[in-house]
Amino acid sequence: MILNSTMMPPSPLVPYTPTAVTTTPDGLGSQLNVLLADDGIGQILADPPSSLPGLTTGTGSPAAAAFAREQWFLAETAMIAAEAPRTARAVVVAPPRRWDPGTALATALLNETVSTPWLHPASLASLVATAHPTGQANRREPRQLQVSRDELTASLLNQVQRVQAQIGLLTSILVHPGPRYLSTAIDAVESTAWSGIPGGRRTAKQLLHGISAYVTAQQQQVSIVDPLRVTLGGKSGEVPVSIANHLKQAIRVQLRVAPSPGRITIEKFTGLVTVAAGTQRTIKIPVRAAQAGTSVLTLWLTTPGGRPLPGSMARLTVEATHFGTMAIVIIGIALGVFVITAAARAIRRGMRSPVGDGGAGEAGEAREAGPTGTDPAYTGPEADTVEPEQAGPSSAAKEPDEHASTPGWAERR
Repeated sequence: MILNSTMMPPSPLVPYTPTAVTTTPDGLGSQLNVLLADDGIGQILADPPSSLPGLTTGTGSPAAAAFAREQWFLAETAMIAAEAPRTARAVVVAPPRRWDPGTALATALLNETVSTPWLHPASLASLVATAHPTGQANRREPRQLQVSRDELTASLLNQVQRVQAQIGLLTSILVHPGPRYLSTAIDAVESTAWSGIPGGRRTAKQLLHGISAYVTAQQQQVSIVDPLRVTLGGKSGEVPVSIANHLKQAIRVQLRVAPSPGRITIEKFTGLVTVAAGTQRTIKIPVRAAQAGTSVLTLWLTTPGGRPLPGSMARLTVEATHFGTMAIVIIGIALGVFVITAAARAIRRGMRSPVGDGGAGEAGEAREAGPTGTDPAYTGPEADTVEPEQAGPSSAAKEPDEHASTPGWAERR
């Protein structure tokens, strides 16, 4: 943290400029590193040209003003070094907000921090990392209350905190969010509100409202495709749930399910999925109903860490039926009827006489009808008359006298 040196003055006062590196309690039981920007050097960089030594209003060119400011900067730093020449101390220079120096002045000041014998450039990180900096002094703790009307108000900071929480939620589901996602937008809000220009706070609130609306719209691009109703073919099955991602980058979310108490059970499934940009991903949830009927599943999306996404809740009605058991019964009955029918046909076919046997029976009937039912003067084909008699020689042998006494029998043979 960088503060103005006037916010933590030495206590008691010392006859030299202490080092800019110090600490202060952070309110959580530990110490916060603080760098104090020298207020005197900051005034040198911020004062208008008319207040520079050797220049008056309306006199001097921009080059002369830059040279005067440069010399004043060198004189101030030389005095700080001369206050305690044997003690190395850190001096932090913080230009005023929206400082817009000319190229010549900025280049000259940076070059002098390198070439001047009593100055040596250093980074802020290296100053904080110094274990035991020299030139320290006891300092008064900064005030905890508002000390300026230009400070950020508590209401604005609360709004900023809520929007930052929204940004953090959106960032947590992005597969590749990038460094400091949307952080520059929040920085712009705080900088505008702290600028002190007329209407700065009003402009900051408008910017903050726009950022919040943008983040909310981005979160709404991730949703559950509402399936309304799913009918199971029995008391168990899989319920498909689709997750839509209309963002321009991939996301990683967790699907959560809450069933109706006592009516349906959710089997184990993997709810953590990655959805590519502009696509949908379907998850099949295995369910088992205690009885046939209607149950309601409550669905919502969360971050991989378990934080729910606003506006992602949906409800799915599941209808469990007896179709599975009924289908098995119907198939069994149909199979039994088929087996019985096939067996009956096989039995009937087995009871029928072969084709050859049927011909012989007809021939026998014709043979019996020959002597009794046919006219003796019948002059049909002899082969029919003779052939049956040859097929039954045993009958002729049994009654030789009777056939011999029949008139005209000898001529027919």
